[in-house]
Amino acid sequence: MKKSFVKSTIMKDFILKAWTDLRIARKGIIAREVARAIQESKYSAEQKILLFEKIGNVGFYLKELSKAGHGHNSSSKVIKDKDGKIAGELCPQNIKAVWIFDNVGVK
Repeated sequence: MKKSFVKSTIMKDFILKAWTDLRIARKGIIAREVARAIQESKYSAEQKILLFEKIGNVGFYLKELSKAGHGHNSSSKVIKDKDGKIAGELCPQNIKAVWIFDNVGVK
């Protein structure tokens, strides 16, 4: 039976692997490692293109992985968006924020 090609699941796996390997990194560095992993992967050329389309969503996946307990962002100033969700505010304090992998809370 052929394994299904689910971009979001594959990207989450690539991002978690890159984040685990890097431990502490800015989002762009994690995205670069994910791009490298996609390039070196066994997926077909067409599938790689589909995965590269998801590179812009690295921050979204990092937030999801963070909520699952894999780590956190070091941004010091937070705001709530219109839905009441907490989001990092782009400000001088957060310009150099990094994603810290600590795997706390993952079972």
